[in-house]
Amino acid sequence: MIDLCQWRARIGSWNCSCTSSGSIYPCIYWTSNSGIGDVELNPGPTLTDKPTKDELIELLSSSKFTAGTWEQFVCHLPNMTQDTVSSIKHRVEELCDIQPSPFDYMSAVAQYYLDSSPDITWKSITIALLNADEINLAHQIFDSHSGKKRS
Repeated sequence: MIDLCQWRARIGSWNCSCTSSGSIYPCIYWTSNSGIGDVELNPGPTLTDKPTKDELIELLSSSKFTAGTWEQFVCHLPNMTQDTVSSIKHRVEELCDIQPSPFDYMSAVAQYYLDSSPDITWKSITIALLNADEINLAHQIFDSHSGKKRS
């Protein structure tokens, strides 16, 4: 796997020029070589992307947690505590006529977190996974959102 700079070097060139003001910040622009062919310009998801509710539910409902449960992991997210999770679960139980499924709880927790944490990113989720000792799952998230694969 090549990094972004190597990729850009293969499909084009970076040209730097300094301004007449002597600024230490060069003006960088990209020029493509003609005849290279189609190149996908979208680098894909990044760690700075905000997860969707469905992506959070998929993460919480995965059976890939090895060091604990999804509830224990959620408590490692910024601004989330066990009391918050318990309160959300209690509200879900009050709203349901029948016993809620684990999916109902996960959905409510995911929605609460997205609503209360507008700055959430995959990076913050990866850090929370590492803090919860969910190393393998953190690596999977990192790999799928950084464009780099572990060897």
